Amino acid sequence: MKFKIIFISFNILIVFSFLLIFLLPGIMLGSDFGSVFWKDSWYLAVIFFVLLAAINIIYFMNRKLLDYLETENWTSLKSYLEDKLLVKKRFLGLYIKLYVSTCIATSSLEDLKKLEQPLLNAGKDGKWAVQLGIPYLLGQDAAAMKKFYSRYTDVKGKNSGWLKWDLGFALLQLGERTEALEIISGLFSSADPVLRLVSMYLASSFEDELDSVQFAAEKDKLGSAMSAEDFAKHIEREKENIQILFLRSIINDALKWMYKEENEKVQ
Repeated sequence: MKFKIIFISFNILIVFSFLLIFLLPGIMLGSDFGSVFWKDSWYLAVIFFVLLAAINIIYFMNRKLLDYLETENWTSLKSYLEDKLLVKKRFLGLYIKLYVSTCIATSSLEDLKKLEQPLLNAGKDGKWAVQLGIPYLLGQDAAAMKKFYSRYTDVKGKNSGWLKWDLGFALLQLGERTEALEIISGLFSSADPVLRLVSMYLASSFEDELDSVQFAAEKDKLGSAMSAEDFAKHIEREKENIQILFLRSIINDALKWMYKEENEKVQ
């Protein structure tokens, strides 16, 4: 009902605005000036009608989607999105984001794998690799996890560091320590403080392979730059980051490790 009210209100607003602009010149300056104004500015009417038509078309084309969202009918929404994505191959960013959210809401994360091959075939999988990888990240098959994330070592953008961390995490589980440490230690200089934190936390298990002095310096540098409270605020701002959402347990453990001495002083 909310979306319908918003839609009707927006239509009324556009029509009212059009009538106001249409009638105001004649009311303020007389009908003769009004005629001249509209003779020279007829394109304004075209713009208004095109805008009105576009809004109505968009609404009616997505009416089912909006109804499912409004009523929180996640099961029907999921089926609707699967038809758009898997059958009709309409890989719109909105549809993919909503499908990911719906899989989370319905606790059906394994269904994200349905998107993997279609997006791979369309060459759009790299952009959504973090989301597509969640079933592997949470699964028990480290070999499958390694195979998935190995495809995205060259992906650029804000998620590239997290994809590398995921691969390093898989390698660590498989006992491939040298390769894991090489990847994880490369993230110590990341601009993302949470990624730096969990990277150092994983690397802390490599006592014999690490330069202990340099590692301690990196840890102190991050701990001095951000307090536990700063991290809490940052994590809250990044709550839409799906990696942070599903790695919250590891992040909490990493925070306890980072601020262990500080916590002991408080106690």
